Amino acid sequence: MSEQEAVVKALRRGRILDAIRWAYQSAAAGVADDFRPGKGYDEGWCGFSRHTLLRDRLNRVFSLGPYITPVGTDPRENLDILFEAIPESERATFPLIAPGLVEEADLNGSPGWKYKRMRLLIASIPHDDIDDITWQRRSATKQLVASQPDPDRDGDGTNTLLHRLAAAGDTGAKALLDAIEAAKPLDIPTYLIGHGHDLIGGGRRRLVLGRPQLQAREPWAWTENLLTTHPPTAGGLTPPATTPDPTQAPDAPVRLRRPADTKDPRAADGTPSGGAVTSGGANRL
Repeated sequence: MSEQEAVVKALRRGRILDAIRWAYQSAAAGVADDFRPGKGYDEGWCGFSRHTLLRDRLNRVFSLGPYITPVGTDPRENLDILFEAIPESERATFPLIAPGLVEEADLNGSPGWKYKRMRLLIASIPHDDIDDITWQRRSATKQLVASQPDPDRDGDGTNTLLHRLAAAGDTGAKALLDAIEAAKPLDIPTYLIGHGHDLIGGGRRRLVLGRPQLQAREPWAWTENLLTTHPPTAGGLTPPATTPDPTQAPDAPVRLRRPADTKDPRAADGTPSGGAVTSGGANRL
């Protein structure tokens, strides 16, 4: 089994892929609702805003960050907080995941999440550049992640592209390799969630999970398209069919008193108003 198959299988089994898809779709929809070109919003604003909302949505489904919940708690007990400002249509597909299944695992300030023995980071990708990224121009953290050896190709990690270029006399590759090797090595395998949404050029959405690599014109060792493969996993916790609105409470029952001067029609045939009739016709007070 390849690394890609093993990673995707593990994340699918834990419903982590469901969480990523829901979080992305919610974040992308939220940015699209607020996007106004006439106000001067540009691609940079879209990418930053989607990145921020995606982090928030992932923390919601994993019960982390401002939505942290004690391990062992049923997440359905926290729906009033998890669903705050979330449209009703998105609440119906919210994947409830047990608190503690995923842990916070930030890397050098970049938001990250740990599931079993793997870390997930998010990376905003403008337009359709998911397949045309130069990781060497990204942050040091993204370069560090992209420098991880590919177990399907690099073996023990000494046969990466950087190692081969450095061995061939490329001074730039050698300097980058020295800097990466001097940095704190990654404690666990780390993968990127690449997200994009071209609101300006037609609205195409992109969401992939993959292992980045420092290789020109081949920025990924592998990617998994999360928008077209693997439908949501069945089973697990499900939210209520409807979410009650705490601001809408039913009216309290009100009993109206009959005015004292109102005549009861029964008084005309000898039955006292408000009286009780016994089988013998006697009134009891």
